[in-house]
Amino acid sequence: MKRVILESPYAGRTPALLARNTRYVRAAMRTCLLREQAPFASHAFYTLPGVLDDGDPVERKLGMEAGWAWMRVLDPNISVVVCTDLGISDGMRAGIDNAKSWGRQVEMLSLGAAWADGGESLAYPTHLDIETEAQEAFKALGIAGDQDGGMGLGDNQRGAVRDALTKAYEKGRLAGLGGP
Repeated sequence: MKRVILESPYAGRTPALLARNTRYVRAAMRTCLLREQAPFASHAFYTLPGVLDDGDPVERKLGMEAGWAWMRVLDPNISVVVCTDLGISDGMRAGIDNAKSWGRQVEMLSLGAAWADGGESLAYPTHLDIETEAQEAFKALGIAGDQDGGMGLGDNQRGAVRDALTKAYEKGRLAGLGGP
């Protein structure tokens, strides 16, 4: 299996855009795996809950620099795969420029027709989708959120709600999330 570094858009100006980009990087990783490539997508790894906040410019820069630190020292035969269906973001452009300056091969990759509409026709949830569904469910039950739009739950409680919604989705009980 060939090892590759994956570049795709991640940052989102809105929760919906971030959710779309999260779905895209997951689809990109799957596509690479099916092509017998082992992808490393630092932007999907460093932005996991509790690691770095991509919405904070300082933490976003820290995550990008950490990804590039790995890119710089990995085997020089490891190429960079750039997923192009959603365009080339500023962060991706910086990653491409760094890859080229360090002598890495850069391959452009389209995930195909399913992403021609930006992935809008694809329906599978991310943690952001599930958290949004949880917020809507709590509002429907009359449980007021706090001033910053949250549910007034602690991280452990929010995680438990998210886990329960994920399990319900996987069992096909949440048709609104496109469950099986």
